[in-house]
Amino acid sequence: MSAWFRIEQSPPPPPPFAFAHGGKKLYEVCSADAGFGQLLAESMGGDSWMFSRAMVANCKEAFEGLSSLVDVGGSTGTTAKVIAEAFPSIHCTVFDLPNVVAAAAAAASAESLPNLDYVGGDMFTDDIPPADALLFKVLINNLCCHFLTERVVYNVSLFS
Repeated sequence: MSAWFRIEQSPPPPPPFAFAHGGKKLYEVCSADAGFGQLLAESMGGDSWMFSRAMVANCKEAFEGLSSLVDVGGSTGTTAKVIAEAFPSIHCTVFDLPNVVAAAAAAASAESLPNLDYVGGDMFTDDIPPADALLFKVLINNLCCHFLTERVVYNVSLFS
């Protein structure tokens, strides 16, 4: 059986998600199917709420001295909302695809925070809004190191 795992295919098979969706990547499916995109946003939001509450409770020092933060790929803005509520002196911006932030901003209008806004754009082609810190939560797992060093790291200080 171990020899089976060492068999190389040329070309290599697509990742399981792409295989199940006709060769499309996750974000391509989300763009084409609004219902699927909403389902993904809601599931990520649930994880973000728990993560963010723990982060602001246990990592306050990471936010010291910041006056602005951009949550890159922030989807519904759950993480940015938690940070904005916990640190009113930090202006938080959610940066995600225009269709994603339009829906998120409309949903958030009822609970509007003066230090939270939404900016639509594509991080691969548009400038990320300037800030003291950029937050990459789950998104960083989807990027290659080359992109990070060329597009982001040289021009911003990340907190850890």
